[in-house]
Amino acid sequence: MKKYLWIIGTTLFLIVCILNGCLGPEGGITVENPFEGITFDSSVVELVNASLGFIKEKNVVQKAEVKYLFHNVADRYIEVKVIVEFYDKNDNLLITEGPKHISLPKGYRETTPYSPANIISYSGDKVSEVDHVRIIAEEELNP
Repeated sequence: MKKYLWIIGTTLFLIVCILNGCLGPEGGITVENPFEGITFDSSVVELVNASLGFIKEKNVVQKAEVKYLFHNVADRYIEVKVIVEFYDKNDNLLITEGPKHISLPKGYRETTPYSPANIISYSGDKVSEVDHVRIIAEEELNP
């Protein structure tokens, strides 16, 4: 009986060790784009947190609001220019809003609460058509 328990225990241990390689760096399953309705483009910062929200008045969309937090992955202090492109469900560009400017020390990771520099909104004529957004964060070489 002890032999069977030892075999079962060893087998379970090996399965756990093998499956552990399927996990991402933080110990969770790696997700390609965890921020629904948001794509991101940058080579100097990574997106730590982001959300696309809609502010309604009497069930009518008045404003689309994008909130974002970054982590400076460049190996130096950087100035970043952020713009947000708002798209409809057919992937047609409705408008580009911004820029917002953020200064990030080397290795700095932004945390909540969101500052005004971390929010870009759109409240124009086609706001009710907004389906998804693209956040673009570029380094400003001559701020």
